[in-house]
Amino acid sequence: MSEYVKTALFVHEGEGYGFIQSVLNNSFGVKVSVVECEKFKNDPLKYLNGCEHVIVSGELPVVKTIFDYAIRYKYSVGIVPLRSQRSLIRCYHLPKRIDEAIKLSFRSDGRPIDLIYCNDAIMLFKTTVGRVPLLDCSNDASVVELVFSVFGKLRGLRLLGFDFSTFSGKNIHSAASGCMIVQHHE
Repeated sequence: MSEYVKTALFVHEGEGYGFIQSVLNNSFGVKVSVVECEKFKNDPLKYLNGCEHVIVSGELPVVKTIFDYAIRYKYSVGIVPLRSQRSLIRCYHLPKRIDEAIKLSFRSDGRPIDLIYCNDAIMLFKTTVGRVPLLDCSNDASVVELVFSVFGKLRGLRLLGFDFSTFSGKNIHSAASGCMIVQHHE
């Protein structure tokens, strides 16, 4: 049997507003407070006082904000994805049905995930920095377009300095023409 959090804060935006009643009327005995994302961002400490779990439903910038604050203020996160967020659903293995996503968002047996920051911004899914010939070409390019694109990108290719820091404090200094970082949660 699943264990659920005792209390939660539901931060919503846009389409996430439509989930308020389902979240408030949950059958898991969770006491929920609700706040619109802009109000939350204006004074997060007002809403996070004593909060150990935040559920978010909104566009990707809102989800990133909640993840970023989770690192700073030490709370767990549940996600109720919008119907249009297929990549988020796939990446985090979230249920497509809203009622199942809400149920999962209340669970207390969450697990840590890795977050990737690039220039102090959270990257979800993947990011490309610099020039990465072949990897950063359009998926629908023809072979001829691909060849011209690659040769065009090879001209003027130079190395860029990269500094990578891990949560444990390890720093890696390297150089490359570019890099692609892919977030993988399994």
